[in-house]
Amino acid sequence: MFHIPRDQLWKAILEDLFDDFLHWFYQPFLPEIDFQRPFEFLDQELLKIYPESTSKKRIVDKLVKVWLKNGVDSWFLLHVEAQSYPDPLFAERMYIYQYRIRDLYQRDVTALAILADDRPDYRPQAFRYEFMGTRLEYLFNSCKIADLNIQELEKSENLFALALSTAWYGLHQNKGSDEQLLVFKIQLVRRLFGKNIPRERIRRLLEFIKYYAKFDREELYDDFETIIQPNRKKMGILELVEKHARKYYKKVGREEGRQEGRKVGLREGRQKGRQEGRQEGRQEGRQEGRQEGRQEGLQEGRQEGRQEGLRIAVEKLILKGFTNEQIVELLELPTEMVEKIRDELPLN
Repeated sequence: MFHIPRDQLWKAILEDLFDDFLHWFYQPFLPEIDFQRPFEFLDQELLKIYPESTSKKRIVDKLVKVWLKNGVDSWFLLHVEAQSYPDPLFAERMYIYQYRIRDLYQRDVTALAILADDRPDYRPQAFRYEFMGTRLEYLFNSCKIADLNIQELEKSENLFALALSTAWYGLHQNKGSDEQLLVFKIQLVRRLFGKNIPRERIRRLLEFIKYYAKFDREELYDDFETIIQPNRKKMGILELVEKHARKYYKKVGREEGRQEGRKVGLREGRQKGRQEGRQEGRQEGRQEGRQEGRQEGLQEGRQEGRQEGLRIAVEKLILKGFTNEQIVELLELPTEMVEKIRDELPLN
């Protein structure tokens, strides 16, 4: 499984959810901002302003042009940094950005630092300089992710708050297991889909949730991917059941499918499988099986297929070390059913 660098995830989420970012961090100033005019991202200008920043340890820097309501040509610049490691020169760099941006554009500048490191004592908020009676103090906004209230983030309707909650869990994930992380991610995505938000709007947030807090066991990315596929109208139990049912019938369906078809009346599937399945094999089966299997199987074999799929999903999660409580919460099944399946496993 490939891993997307966290700095790239921050860049994507800041651009795609910048209006939510403003609503979360700049609440007192929202009446002054013109959300009808598009935001303009000036990241390439930052490289010209501060070329020294192109070092091995890259931080996420964003410069955004934001329009105000109080004039035809009224706008300001918002400078955002997302820093994931302690840097003693960070505050000074924030100041250098500020005065160079203001000097170049002759516009008001506001700045925010998102501190995504795990050092409790690292919390830069100002750059101060004094020499022979000359004194300089530059204060900037900052957000220490480790200090955030996870309950407040999870309850929020703001999409950027969900990204922050993922980053918060990424800092605390060493205290929990992969199974707990999967439960957290699935619950987070459930709340996201429950908001009835257009899929294109949440596409990057889904990737942020998937990759920011990392699994130690890479196969869990596949389990999570099943739930967040953006071409689905629903998420959760049905998708998980379908996934494991497909895996099961892909292995044994060509032999047992004919017998199963007699029971559930899948005559057309039996004939088509006999004519095409042997010739086109698994590759064709993936393409046609998903379409025909969902239409015919869910219509004619819904009851038997779902029960079998549920059993397979539960068995797979049990073998991966999930507790009964975690499986009940993930799949929304009765506790008695999960306990019965666990008792019937050969390993027990």
